[in-house]
Amino acid sequence: MTVPLLPQENLLDAVKISCRALRDKNLPDIAISSSHIDTFLRSLDGAKYAEVSSGDPNKAPLKFDSIEQEVGFVALIDLLNFGSGWRVELHAALDRGAFNAIRFGCMALHISSVDVSAKWMRRVTLAEVASYFDLPLLRDVPHETLPIVTMKPHSLRALSEQIMEVLHETGKVLEDKGYPSLAAFVMDAVTRPGEGGSRGPAAELVDRVARAFPSMRDCDTYKGVDVFILKRAQLLAGNLYRRFSATDPRFAFSDIKDLTVFSDNVLPTVLTKLGVLTLSESLQGRITAREDLGQAADEKWAVRLRGAAVDACEEIVAKAKTLEGLDLRVAAMAGIDLDYYLWSLGKEEGYRTVERMVVKGTPFF
Repeated sequence: MTVPLLPQENLLDAVKISCRALRDKNLPDIAISSSHIDTFLRSLDGAKYAEVSSGDPNKAPLKFDSIEQEVGFVALIDLLNFGSGWRVELHAALDRGAFNAIRFGCMALHISSVDVSAKWMRRVTLAEVASYFDLPLLRDVPHETLPIVTMKPHSLRALSEQIMEVLHETGKVLEDKGYPSLAAFVMDAVTRPGEGGSRGPAAELVDRVARAFPSMRDCDTYKGVDVFILKRAQLLAGNLYRRFSATDPRFAFSDIKDLTVFSDNVLPTVLTKLGVLTLSESLQGRITAREDLGQAADEKWAVRLRGAAVDACEEIVAKAKTLEGLDLRVAAMAGIDLDYYLWSLGKEEGYRTVERMVVKGTPFF
């Protein structure tokens, strides 16, 4: 897939502007309901919103020798935070979803004392990926005529291959740029100011990550509109802020509220159930049938749904500031807080069983 070039402007602004420009192009398949936004905001309990939106999904019961080592752990999870299209297969094989499968693998690497260096990334094998992430490569298949079992590739082999490819690509970029590890790249990005001009530190980190690593260059074009999502690059900035801002000033990003939501397959689903997004019968039917929306290349369903979720959430955040009678904790919401709240809501009963869009083969989400 050919992706558009990243603009020189603040990439966080580019995400918001491009997703807003997509709104009219999305009709009649995807629409945003302003009345349901009001209903959603008025339904929020301030205490619950504050508690849920301040969580840290990356927090793990692990011991780290240094802040750089822990930064590397967080960054690795966000680098590999994709595979949502394999959700059904992952639950069937491992009883865990995509995020927990990736988190499990990153924890296994840490517990095994693997030095996740640029060199290791470039050389990691498919068998090693499958082993650490507990992903099956083969499956037993009864022979058609003989009373024996043969082996065929497991459907999740493709996910192992994608993880390996992203690691290889990332390792090469790091070595080419002279960084011994992903952690070293991130620490350099937050320690040494770049040439961002008026960009804040979170925007600068997103910019450096998105420009450096192709798998983080999360964007596409639909009907002449270059749409930028940058989910995992923004997620990295958000997770680093949540984990370290209280103890290390390098991560106390002053522009953290400029991040948008980290749009994946969960947010469009939750927003649709809330009535904030309305989908055409045809599109909803495809999602319900678990069709791989990535196969309809010209329709660009993934970027359209995810872009609509970003745009809708920007409207939610803006409306929260002006709608009378809201709890002050709700009225002060930012994209990063709203994202964690909606993502957590997607894990609750009544949301968890709703079919989500399936897109396999993408490293973006």
